[in-house]
Amino acid sequence: MINLRRSSRLLAAGLAWLLTIVIACTIESGKLFFAGRAFHSDNLVVASLGACVGITFLPRFCAVASVKRHREAIWFVLVLGFLLYFELSPFDWIAPSELPGRFSAIEWLPFKSYYYAEPIAALFDLQKKVYSLIPLGFFTSALVSARAHGKSRLKPAVLCSVIAVGLELAQIGLQSRIPSTGDMIIFSFSAWAGIVLFDFINSLQHEPATSVPSSVE
Repeated sequence: MINLRRSSRLLAAGLAWLLTIVIACTIESGKLFFAGRAFHSDNLVVASLGACVGITFLPRFCAVASVKRHREAIWFVLVLGFLLYFELSPFDWIAPSELPGRFSAIEWLPFKSYYYAEPIAALFDLQKKVYSLIPLGFFTSALVSARAHGKSRLKPAVLCSVIAVGLELAQIGLQSRIPSTGDMIIFSFSAWAGIVLFDFINSLQHEPATSVPSSVE
C-alpha cells in the first residue's frame, strides 16, 4: 500500500490487496514442492483477511496525530510483542515448586543443542532467531534516537541485550523451552545487526545532496 501510494487511493488499495493474495497463493503453491508441506486454502483466506485489515485500518491508524508523535515507541512495542509471543509460546508455565529443578536444564555451553541437531534444522532455527531480533534492534535504535540526541549505539545495544537475557530467563518457567546462553549470543549479535542497519539507512536519508556547480559565463 505504501509503495502504491502515488496512485489513486481506491486503485492502490485494490492493487495492494490483489498483490498480497497473489504472494500468499504463490507461497502456498510453493509448499507442494517440499516434503512435509501441503497447500492449505484456509491460509489464503487468513492472508486475504489480514491484508484487507492492513489496507483498511493501518493507514487510518498511522494518520492519527498521537500515533505520528510516538510512532517509534509503537513500532518497538509491536515488535517486542511479536517476539515475546514467538519466544514464550505455547505458554505452558510450570508450577512454582518445579522452578528449582529447571535451573539445571539451562544450556550453559553456547550452541550445545546445535552440536547434536540436524544441520538443516539447526540452520533453520538460527535464521529464525536472527530474523526475529534484527527488527528489534532496528526499532530499538529508532526509539532511542528519537528520544535522545547523538548517534551512540551503546544504549540500544544494552537495551536489546537486557531484552535477550529477560527472554531466556522467562523460558525457565516454561515446560517446553530450554534457556540457552547461545540464544543470548545470537540475539545480541542479531540486534546489533539491526542497529547497524538503522544507522546505515538513517545516514542515507540525511545525506546532503551534492550541489551542481553553476556554469561560468
